[in-house]
Amino acid sequence: MAVLTPYRNGRAGRRFRPLSLLFLLAYAALTGVLVALLPPQLMFIVALPLIAGVALILWLLPDGGHVPDKLLATLLVVWIAANCLWPNYLSLDLPGLPWINPPRIVVFALLVISLIAYSSSSTMRAELAAGMRSIPLLNAAFWVFWTMTLLTIPLSSSPPFSLNKWINNQIFWTLMFVLAVWLCVRPGIMERIVRVLVWSAILISCLAIYEYHIQMVPWMNSIPSWLKVDESLLGRVLGSQGRAGTDLYRARSTFNVSLTFAEYLAIVYPFIIHLTITSRGWVRKGLLIAGLLAVLAGMYLSGARSGMIGFFMSVMLYGGFAAFRHWKLKRDSLIGVSLLAMLPVGGAIFLALSLAWRRLYVMIYGGGQHAASSEARTEQWSMGIPKVLSNPVGHGPGTSGDVLGYFSPGGLGTIDTYYLSLLLEYGFVGFAAFVLLFGGQFFWGLKMYLKAPEGEEALVGPATIALLNFFVIKSVLSSEFNMPLAFVFLGMVFAVAVRQRARDGLAVPGRTPAPYGALPAA
Repeated sequence: MAVLTPYRNGRAGRRFRPLSLLFLLAYAALTGVLVALLPPQLMFIVALPLIAGVALILWLLPDGGHVPDKLLATLLVVWIAANCLWPNYLSLDLPGLPWINPPRIVVFALLVISLIAYSSSSTMRAELAAGMRSIPLLNAAFWVFWTMTLLTIPLSSSPPFSLNKWINNQIFWTLMFVLAVWLCVRPGIMERIVRVLVWSAILISCLAIYEYHIQMVPWMNSIPSWLKVDESLLGRVLGSQGRAGTDLYRARSTFNVSLTFAEYLAIVYPFIIHLTITSRGWVRKGLLIAGLLAVLAGMYLSGARSGMIGFFMSVMLYGGFAAFRHWKLKRDSLIGVSLLAMLPVGGAIFLALSLAWRRLYVMIYGGGQHAASSEARTEQWSMGIPKVLSNPVGHGPGTSGDVLGYFSPGGLGTIDTYYLSLLLEYGFVGFAAFVLLFGGQFFWGLKMYLKAPEGEEALVGPATIALLNFFVIKSVLSSEFNMPLAFVFLGMVFAVAVRQRARDGLAVPGRTPAPYGALPAA
C-alpha cells in the first residue's frame, strides 16, 4: 500500500481497462505458445517480462528499515546442511519446471527474501558495501571475475545456454558470497555454519564407510519412481566409478561423484581439526576425534588423491598456523618456539616418508592406476592451450567442454582441471582474477588469524586453509559442485576483516565511519 498510495485510478484508467485485458490475454496466449515450443534452455525468454516486473516492484519498495538477518542466517545454514546431506539426483521433475529438491527449495526462499531485504533496507545495502570493501584488492578481483563472466556471454557459441549458466552462478556463487560477507559479521553465525559443516561431513563419512562395506549406495534399490529424474544419470552416479583398469569400489556417499565427495571432505577437514583442538568437554572432544578418523576414512575410501592431499595439507598447514599464532601471541612461551622449530623437521620427515613408503607415495603422487588420469590431463592441456590463445578473452560460461572437445574412453566430454576451464570460458583476465581471489586470500587470512582473539574470529584460520585446499584441488578437478561452499568461506574471510576493523576503530576503505559500529548479538 505504501507503494500504490500515490496512484489513483481515474476515468482515463477505466477507459483503457478493456485494452489492458486484451493485452493480457494476448500476452498469456503468446506465453503459452513459447512454453510449448521453446527448448528448456531458452525458457528464460518467457520469464523476462515477469523478471522485469518483479525488478520494478522491488525498485519501488520503500525503505522498511527491518533486516531479516536471523531468518537469512537460518536459511543459509539449512541450505549448507541440505546441500551436503541430500543427493541432488533425487528430485521431483515437473513439466516446465527445474528439478525440485530440498536444497533448491531453500535456495529459492533465500533468493526471494534476500532480494526483498536488499531492495527495502538501506542499512543492509550500506553494511554489505562496507563488507565488500573490507579487503579492497580481493574485492576488485571478485568484481573483475564477475565482469568477465558477464562480458563473455555474447562470445559463446550458444549465448542462451551461457546466459542460463551465468544466472545459475549468480544464485549459487554471488548470492552465497555476499550473504556470507554480510551475515558472518554478526557474532555466532560463523560458528553455526561451521558446526553444521563439521557434523554433516562426519555423518556422510560414516555413510561412506557403510557404503564401501556393502559396495553400493545404501538407498540404491529404494529410490521411489517419482524421484528418478534421469535414468541415465542415475546409472552413471550409482554405477561403478572405478579407475580404468581397476575394479576398486570408490565411495561417494550423498554426492554424484567420488571426486567431489573427496573435495568436500578436504575443504571441511581444517574446521574439524580446529573444533577438535578448541572444543571443551571430553565427550565432545572424543566425538570429534572419532569424526576426524571417520572423515579421513571417507577421503581414503573415495579413492581420490585430491582428498588425501587435502588431508595432509590441512594437518601441516593448521599445525604451522597454530604454532606461528602461539609464538606471536605468547613470545615468552617455549611451546610456540618449539613447535616452530619442529615444523621444518616434520616437513623433511614427511617428504622422506612420501618418497620411501610406496603406499604413501601413491596416495600423494599417484601410481600406475592414476596414469590414465595424468595422461588425459596432459593431453587436455595440449589441446586447450591453442584454443585459449585463439580467443584469450574467453568463450563464455559453461562452454569449456564443447570448446575443448575432449572425450573420455566412455564417450563423455570431460575436463580434468578447472584452471583450463577458466581459461577457455573467461580468458586470461578471468583466470587471473580467480587465482588472485582464491589464492591471494591466503595472505589476508593468515594475517587476520594471527591477531584474532580466541573464539569465533579464529575460524578465519581454518577457512583460509580450506580455501587453499580448494585452490590446489581445482588443478586436478573441474567440477563446480563445491564452488558455492568456497564462496561462503571467502565471505567468512571478508566478514572477519570487517569485524577486526570495527574492533580496532578503523573505517572501511572508501567509506567514513564503518556502518557496523556496534555489532548486534546473534
